[in-house]
Amino acid sequence: MDEEDLRDGNYVEARRNRRQFVLGASLIMVGATASCTTAAQTNKENAMTKTPIEIVKAFNAAMEVKDYDTALKYVSDDCEYTNIPMSSVRGPAGIRSILEPFFAPTLENRLVIIREAAVGPLVFLERLDRHLLATGWVELPVTGVYEVHNGLITVYRDYFDLATIQSKWPS
Repeated sequence: MDEEDLRDGNYVEARRNRRQFVLGASLIMVGATASCTTAAQTNKENAMTKTPIEIVKAFNAAMEVKDYDTALKYVSDDCEYTNIPMSSVRGPAGIRSILEPFFAPTLENRLVIIREAAVGPLVFLERLDRHLLATGWVELPVTGVYEVHNGLITVYRDYFDLATIQSKWPS
């Protein structure tokens, strides 16, 4: 570096750019670490701050707007989901494989809670699931039974009349 670089401020500018780069990289690393920590702590925080019924309602609120990523954060990796009278699946990917195609033709969803009850880890929701399709609203009475442990839904069952939905749902 010569006197001309010092006079022109190139040295100072280069040092400032280097500091900004290092600071930016550091903030990115801190953000990434905080993001991982936050994701890992979510279940622990749910278990400590939310009741089972609050967790189930948060899950349903996310499903109502088809926010699968948020909804599935509330279920355990081995959650058993059964759409009774249909078959069972396990885990977030299994749940998504059933619900995402089901909700695909819907323009809007309203999962109306009619009655709710919770005893320990068990949550019961009597719902009227309203789905807006291109042809109009379809209503399906549903009873959801959930089991919540350590801030996550571990068992999830929806009971409904299959003939009701088959007669109104697009093929």
